[in-house]
Amino acid sequence: MSLPKFFAFASVLSPQDMRSFRKFLLSRIGVEADPFAIFDYVATHQKWKKEYPGNEAMAAAILPKTGQKVFLNYLSMLYDHAQEWMAMEELKAQPYEQDLMIQRWLNRRSLYHLADQVKDKMVKSLKAEDTLDHTYAKLLSDAHFEQAFCHNPHKFEFKEEEYLEMVESFDEYVTGQYLVLMTELFNFEVTTHTDHPALRDYILSKIEKSRDTEVITLLKAIYRLMQFDEIDALLYIKDVLLAGKIKAGSKLNYIVSIYAIRKSHNLYTRGLHNDKNLIYTLSNYGLNSGVYFNDGRLSPVNFHNLVMCMCLGLDFEDVLHFIEKWMPKVNVTDAAATANLARAQACFYTHRYDEIYKYTLKGDLDFTQKNLAQGLFLIATFMHRFKDPSSYKREYTSSINFIKRHASRMSTHLQASYQNLFRFMKDIDAVEPDAIKLEDYHPLIYKSWCEYTLEMNKGRP
Repeated sequence: MSLPKFFAFASVLSPQDMRSFRKFLLSRIGVEADPFAIFDYVATHQKWKKEYPGNEAMAAAILPKTGQKVFLNYLSMLYDHAQEWMAMEELKAQPYEQDLMIQRWLNRRSLYHLADQVKDKMVKSLKAEDTLDHTYAKLLSDAHFEQAFCHNPHKFEFKEEEYLEMVESFDEYVTGQYLVLMTELFNFEVTTHTDHPALRDYILSKIEKSRDTEVITLLKAIYRLMQFDEIDALLYIKDVLLAGKIKAGSKLNYIVSIYAIRKSHNLYTRGLHNDKNLIYTLSNYGLNSGVYFNDGRLSPVNFHNLVMCMCLGLDFEDVLHFIEKWMPKVNVTDAAATANLARAQACFYTHRYDEIYKYTLKGDLDFTQKNLAQGLFLIATFMHRFKDPSSYKREYTSSINFIKRHASRMSTHLQASYQNLFRFMKDIDAVEPDAIKLEDYHPLIYKSWCEYTLEMNKGRP
């Protein structure tokens, strides 16, 4: 059964989070209260996380004299407190948002001189920021807006440049958001094979009227990269990232980094640039800047993507060291199986096909990982198809059936990519290599391997 909300919340808390929430909870309820006993239980016991026994069993284990209905009411109350704690934790990481709230509170209480001090300090700090983040523009506009639309008598002393700054900052933020939305709309259209011309034209009409600032120039570069495959835009974005110009940990840093990393690999696989080091450099930046992490953990998808990128810039032994170093950060239930799958990737990218077999044995992997494992295993058997044709034929059929069986969990683009891979594998032994054109197999997964295989088969007897 699914976890109740409070237990789901508690299951993801780190020890530090648990201590923080305990302190917060004690400010709301007493240590002798029944709801606190529930918290104390989930904080000190781990078994329920692995296999939840059900509400009735949990109620009996924690509060045996309390009925299940009362127990569920306590859980609801605890989750209300948890949501309040979540909001406060998020606010701690946003000092400017705190300043805005303080400014608003002071103005409402007619403490205008104190509100003015908060506003002036906030505006000065925002103008002094030396990193890029388009949310700075929104905060700057909001600080002026709060002052202009309240009962503070000092609003009548507003200067013309402050009004201009309020409007221009707001315009910069909105334009930045439109550029992000436009870029993601293009990405959405590509991945879903849909078209939204009216929405696209509407957003473009907003962007075209805006004025350029440093952050808008950056976001326009991201848009040009995604829409028009501009290599110069990619190189400009790389320089901005490596120079540390974007605010670390900001949403903007995440957006720019992820788009640049994905597109650098996409352009490489399509033959629009041949700089493997560019992919490695951007991926390494993403790793060290934290954009790949969610609450300090790496998802399996991000981890395997990183391993792939590291293979483009490191030798085999260094990739293995990378896997050992970062594996403890990967959020999986079977760390050994995930580490082995990553080692299989390293073998694949260094043409150690004999070694792939021992690393793709079954383990507790999610669907995406199983898909990766079957693809690598198929390629390993293909490379030994003349020595062991029966294993290859068996795995070839098994892979086709795997894709058919899980078609509902894959995009049409991914399914087509695998169908073309299967067709390529069949054609490479049936057609003269010189007659095979990879553009006839678009879209194609493992394209770089297909290029390698095609080159190896040219001139064969």
